[in-house]
Amino acid sequence: MPETPRLALTASVPLQSNRGRESVIHGGKRVLQKMALLASAGALGTLARFAVSAAVQKQWPLPWPLGTLIVNALGCFMAGLAFAAAERLWPLHPDARLIVLTGFLGAFTTYSALILETGQLLQNQGWRGALGYLGLQLALGALACGAAWALIRALT
Repeated sequence: MPETPRLALTASVPLQSNRGRESVIHGGKRVLQKMALLASAGALGTLARFAVSAAVQKQWPLPWPLGTLIVNALGCFMAGLAFAAAERLWPLHPDARLIVLTGFLGAFTTYSALILETGQLLQNQGWRGALGYLGLQLALGALACGAAWALIRALT
């Protein structure tokens, strides 16, 4: 009776039969390595976010969470820069994109902090303060990402 193929552990490893067991095991190690790199990049992104946000809040103590605003705008710029550079200047392996964009920048920027802080502003300053901050976050993020794309286009 012919062997039934087993599903591999990653999409990048094709279906394997028992004869290809070594490839499946190697694919599993690859998944674990990718997960470890992703987690490490996420940890670095979290630490960077904390450091930048705290430094901004200390330098400019405002009633708005300026640290999160700056972190998110900077993160949008860096994401736009990384993505555009990978598209136009330096081809980046999909795993490297995953680690940089999802791992580091995903942890560096934070939608959850944006929403929590907007909720706090809603409680403390009402709808005008909350919606003003939310609108500023979205506009600044879009402008930062667009500026990064324009910068890469101008360089290529």
